[in-house]
Amino acid sequence: MDVDWEVEIGGDAPVIEAQWSGLIDLRTHPQRIDEIFEVSSVPQLGDLLLVLNSENSPVWTSKCDVWEPEPNANGCYVDMLPREPQLFGDWKEMERFCQAVVRRIAPKAEDDALENPKASRAFLVADGSAEDTSLNLIIRRAVNGGDEGFGITAYFAAANSQVRGAKSELGALMGKFLDAMMDRDFPAPPIKAKIRDTGE
Repeated sequence: MDVDWEVEIGGDAPVIEAQWSGLIDLRTHPQRIDEIFEVSSVPQLGDLLLVLNSENSPVWTSKCDVWEPEPNANGCYVDMLPREPQLFGDWKEMERFCQAVVRRIAPKAEDDALENPKASRAFLVADGSAEDTSLNLIIRRAVNGGDEGFGITAYFAAANSQVRGAKSELGALMGKFLDAMMDRDFPAPPIKAKIRDTGE
């Protein structure tokens, strides 16, 4: 599994529009999860969205999409905004947040970054995951109503393996991400995050 993070702000870089016309706010209406079309094709995404929008989550989600880049492969992205105003208003704080998430998934990442500051930030995690799975956290400008700040687009990708299907690998990857996100001391106490595996 490859884990990475980067910053894309300024110029023609995409901007997260939190209050877009199709927003279903799962913070206040979690029962509307079935209205999100993408959940029907990747059920594990529904678990991910519900946990990320739960009261103890450090973020909330505004948009998502799923696709099949090639046969036996699945991709997904989720736009997230931090609940903490300090994180929303400071991209450097968002960068530290993403680094902390990456370190929880790939504990060796911090040591590698210190030893090789100019090296790639992509870290291979030997944890039994399929080799063709990846998670990329991209910090972007975000607009939430009249407020401007920064959010994160999380990209998940998984290809089929001999043991598990691509959707199952994608679900396992989402579970690792949730474990990292919800195991934070700040800004909320950690909760036990679970994600189902459909075995597809």
